[in-house]
Amino acid sequence: MDAGRMIGQKNVALPSSSQRVVSRSIPTQRQGVVRCGRLRNVACTASGGVQVSKQDLPNSRIKLILTVDPDFNKESYDKVLKEVRKMTKVKGFRQGKEVPLPLLYNAVGGEESFRGEVVKNVVERATAKALEEYGSSAIDNSDSLDTSAQDMLKSFSVDKPFVFDVSFDVLAPVKWKSPYKDIKVEVQASGNEESDKATVEFEIRQMLKQKAINRIVAHRGLENGDLAILDIDFIRLDRNESIPGMKQDKFAFDTDMKDDLKLFQYLEGIKIGEEREFNITFPDNWEPKMNRGVEAKVTVNCRELFEWEFPELNDEFVKASGADMTAEEFKEQLLVGTKAKREEADSYRIQDALCEALAEIAEMDVAESAIQETGKAKYQEELVRLQSAGKLTYEAVQQLARPDLVETYVKTHREELEVYQKAICALEAVGREEKLSVTKEELDEEFDNAKKDFEEEDSDFDPERLREICKEVLSTQKVVNWFKDNGAVTVLPPV
Repeated sequence: MDAGRMIGQKNVALPSSSQRVVSRSIPTQRQGVVRCGRLRNVACTASGGVQVSKQDLPNSRIKLILTVDPDFNKESYDKVLKEVRKMTKVKGFRQGKEVPLPLLYNAVGGEESFRGEVVKNVVERATAKALEEYGSSAIDNSDSLDTSAQDMLKSFSVDKPFVFDVSFDVLAPVKWKSPYKDIKVEVQASGNEESDKATVEFEIRQMLKQKAINRIVAHRGLENGDLAILDIDFIRLDRNESIPGMKQDKFAFDTDMKDDLKLFQYLEGIKIGEEREFNITFPDNWEPKMNRGVEAKVTVNCRELFEWEFPELNDEFVKASGADMTAEEFKEQLLVGTKAKREEADSYRIQDALCEALAEIAEMDVAESAIQETGKAKYQEELVRLQSAGKLTYEAVQQLARPDLVETYVKTHREELEVYQKAICALEAVGREEKLSVTKEELDEEFDNAKKDFEEEDSDFDPERLREICKEVLSTQKVVNWFKDNGAVTVLPPV
């Protein structure tokens, strides 16, 4: 699981989203949210004319029964009336002046419509006030108005207490099966200095290809180092249909690149115009995960075949590429960058290992809405990542973004998504218990760097959300560093 990077995707509602219910009109939301299970009733008070009775429902869901005082209702009534007078034009009266109520009602669609606007305003204000204390624990997009619009309109009176119900999911508190301070993890390093050098040589070869000459190969078949242009399709054996996103015409098969499906062993020696068929099984590490273990028939037609003629990597080539340095300096810079990426990858491996270990000892209920929202976010994130890596075309992403495929993803990855949510909560719990806080200076520096990256790429971003993500990332790193400093992590040599 990609737990080390999940903090930026967490589904805890932001403080501002405590308003999310109230931005709606009076919808008829899902009814009957109380399921089997014993309820615990707790009375509490929200200041400012809203009395709240709380019920803890099964599956980390909370129901709030709001009783709104008449004075609170009157404030909403006066506010709506003022806005309607301001915005409504009635023939024979100056805009904003005292228009008789019957005429005003007619101008806005009748008394029932006006009444609905007042009720909407009451619900918005009262819900926002009641949800204030849950802003940090309420799960986004899990809320519902459990009293129907019809019942609210029927029962509402400005001069009487007004009662309606709201429910939402919360992140349950973490209980530890064993002390988290006893955790020990071992992580395999992703590489070393020798692998860094090999990676640099590969990157240089790919860079030289931009200026290399493709020479058509007509006298022989495909060899290692060649480039083949193929029409290729992957047909599921159990369904006899093409796998979405995998069929491609004029697919550039570069034998230098990573061959996860081990196609070269079946295509070696193929000549221009030749067709081949063979069966493969998608490996257990294949992305997207939905195709892992799938057996498929591969049909291939070789359109073209090329070999490379490379230029020499020298000072002149490097300067022509826009780098003001020598070839040796350029290689050294690549080596430094490769080492940094390897260390970052190792850092993610450590985070993943710690998150999985924490999830194993974290005991808590995971709300259904958290699983659903996390699943949707992870599925979309996976598609974007695969597109960015060149493994999926834009058209393929559109095909794979269908709601039924998202639903299938959530069902098949349910256990993983539960672990994912537990890891999020466990990380935060350790941070709180060990009092690991992010300083303003640390947050400002991280935010400025992230903002600079977006601006350099000319990409839009939400500054408020970006700052929150930066804080989450720094908080996670502090927890990871705490475990490393306390001897919980052992890094093993690469295989």
